[in-house]
Amino acid sequence: DRSPAEKRKPPNIVVYLIDTLRPDHLGCYGYGRKVSPCIDEFAREAVLFEQVQAQSCWTKTAVASLFTSLLPPQHGAFDFGDRLPAKLTTLAEQLRSHGYRTQGWTANVYVSDTFGFEQGFDHYQCLGGAGSHQIHEKVVAWLNRSSQKDSPFFLYIHSMDPHAPYDPPAAFRSV
Repeated sequence: DRSPAEKRKPPNIVVYLIDTLRPDHLGCYGYGRKVSPCIDEFAREAVLFEQVQAQSCWTKTAVASLFTSLLPPQHGAFDFGDRLPAKLTTLAEQLRSHGYRTQGWTANVYVSDTFGFEQGFDHYQCLGGAGSHQIHEKVVAWLNRSSQKDSPFFLYIHSMDPHAPYDPPAAFRSV
């Protein structure tokens, strides 16, 4: 049981985006092979969306829609050189205005600060091409040293491990 104060505290929000990962190959979505035990365990305790549709097949445009809740023609982040317009309000900006600490790490250079995706984040870092283990080290270090544990946080993590060229660790090559 949680105390009344704990019940009033806004929840922490984590968006963990795995670039090019197919849900039909995850146990939490019914895939029969045991290839995603950690994700499946996390999904048992998290909110699992069963019907989701990306606004674009390209990461930059899809994440711009995720961050702004706008359709691609409204936010305009289509091409390689397009920036997320500063005049738009992002999810991180909204949450920060409500007392959330906002942190983000991405391995995808197309959703980096170069293209305006840092809007509203207290800290946003692109680790271009880094593996998820490298991103996790940064996230865990931040969680361990965070001095404002009483305020909620919004955490955006964007890994690319399944993305081509796919090079899984040896232990997963025969699964």
